[in-house]
Amino acid sequence: MVENLKKGYDEFLISEITKYIIQELKSGNNLNDVKNALLNAGHDKTAIELAVKELEKHGFKKFSTKKINNDAEKELIEALEIFVEDQIKHGTSIARIKKVLKDYGHAEHLIEKAISNYKQKPKSQFPKRTLKLPTTETLLKEHVLLTSIVSLLIIIVVASASIDENPLLVFGGFIPTLATILVSYTYIEILESKIYTIPFVIVLGYFAISFIVPAMQKMEIGSLSIINIILSLIIVTLFHASQKNSN
Repeated sequence: MVENLKKGYDEFLISEITKYIIQELKSGNNLNDVKNALLNAGHDKTAIELAVKELEKHGFKKFSTKKINNDAEKELIEALEIFVEDQIKHGTSIARIKKVLKDYGHAEHLIEKAISNYKQKPKSQFPKRTLKLPTTETLLKEHVLLTSIVSLLIIIVVASASIDENPLLVFGGFIPTLATILVSYTYIEILESKIYTIPFVIVLGYFAISFIVPAMQKMEIGSLSIINIILSLIIVTLFHASQKNSN
């Protein structure tokens, strides 16, 4: 999904740059001045060159000694705002949009300004949507979430019956795995492959807490830590795979 989003943004940005160049050339501005203004505003040099080549291919050339008014930054923010609005309508999260724009090289303050402008627009300016269908990414994530929780509950019930222990105490032993499920579901889009560090961080914290909580000192924390790490890594792998399959 990230690659598709980047490809769509490339096409969108080149289209917006092309429109801007045509507008400025028609106003009598010099092509070099237009290109410099776009570069100073933070546009990618490759995108600018591709837009110019597209214009030259269609024979659109106009040169002048007239200097351009440097309002390219405003144009860039407006273009980013249009892109943000379009992607949000298609179910893309703000976090993913930010990541793609940052990876593309846009300044963070321009990205934040575009997103802020989008959020400040009255809702009446946007078309009403009577039905919002969940994206493939969301469906896969929710499927992994449900499967993980049900599987964990089954493990707790079976383990409780096997050792003849209170289910609540057994549940306490699997808190790190439950925490990993919730963190993975919430932050997989942002962390991506870094999500594999989460099980170790959570289990390490769980292990440390066991030294100061009297009730936990009676538990086999070492064995539980290993079991939780194994289960958590399996769950994290499933969440990560769901992201890759949705791309």
